[in-house]
Amino acid sequence: MLSDFNPQQLDWNRGDQIFSPNADPEAVWALASQLSSLTLDDSETYAEDFIVDEDILSVYAMSTIDLGTARIVAGVRFEDTSVDSQAFDQDGNPTFAKKDYSFWAPSFNVKWNITDVIVMRAAATRSLSRPGFVAMSPVLELEIDGEDRSGKYGNPDLEPLKSTNLDFSIEYYGEGMNWASIGIFHKDIKNAIYKTIQEEATINGVVFNDGVATWINADDSKITGIEANIQWGLENGIFIAANFTHNLQAESTFNYEDATSFTTPFRKMAENAANVSFGYNKDKWDVRIAMNYRSEYLDWLADEEDDIDKVSTDNSRFADKHMQWDITAKYLLSDKLTIKAEAINIGDRPEYYYWGRKNRISQWDVYGASYSLGITYLSLIHI
Repeated sequence: MLSDFNPQQLDWNRGDQIFSPNADPEAVWALASQLSSLTLDDSETYAEDFIVDEDILSVYAMSTIDLGTARIVAGVRFEDTSVDSQAFDQDGNPTFAKKDYSFWAPSFNVKWNITDVIVMRAAATRSLSRPGFVAMSPVLELEIDGEDRSGKYGNPDLEPLKSTNLDFSIEYYGEGMNWASIGIFHKDIKNAIYKTIQEEATINGVVFNDGVATWINADDSKITGIEANIQWGLENGIFIAANFTHNLQAESTFNYEDATSFTTPFRKMAENAANVSFGYNKDKWDVRIAMNYRSEYLDWLADEEDDIDKVSTDNSRFADKHMQWDITAKYLLSDKLTIKAEAINIGDRPEYYYWGRKNRISQWDVYGASYSLGITYLSLIHI
């Protein structure tokens, strides 16, 4: 009971939220001395035990054509994938799944040196991203209550994410460390993968009608954005570099048999991301301090009440905006030996996740700052 752990009101630095009394952290930490008396829950070990055997056969052809100051690189890649997986249900009974698919990926890249300092690049490509092993493993937790069937299940039926990509950029190369570019990109994506809770689903032959935590594919996703980069440096080695990405469109659409649809922000895609670095790079020294920023993004698409087309912002999980500062320093002791020191997240910025609105906490992670010191030695071995 909570009363056994000296309940108290903990300090909390977010004034928009109020917590009820919590257990004394020191009393909870003291439980660590009693770990030897705990028993192992077999069902928890089954959820971590799975095998995914993924065999990929690929063939690639490429050709390079030079036309004056322009270079064209065209190619095509074919991949045939076969996946066999096995895991367990909550009672330790083995589960099995199989998935086969193939993919053609043509690519067309152009680089044109318009002048000595201005370069244009354009590309049209297709790409594929396979489901993660955890997402596609047939680990099953099935609960049956009369006619109600609920639980958790990996999804071996997941299709791989397939993307058609268009990119265009103009780049400027000045003297020394001076450089700038601006570009636009567009991605037309099929089968984007989302972690979610569905009211009804049939996965690998198992029927759920009362909720299942799993992964699903979206129908269509589109991402369109612009990006800019600039670097300016002096002869004495001092420089500043910055980049910025803004997504004009980043969303996924889910369509259903009853002609309804639901559109969400694209998972883990922040609308804005930026990096600014200040530093010194000359002779044996390379020192820089960097600011990294990203805006909010959708982390988890949920559905705790009804079909997925009823999903609302309130029951979807978001990661709050985040900014941190890092410092890196390298010193070249010799042609082969380099010493490196790093300080990451020196402002001790936490990661914050919330359900729909920022005053509804889901997770608060405090990592603190981390520091490292390392030595790199390069040696060539002649055979």
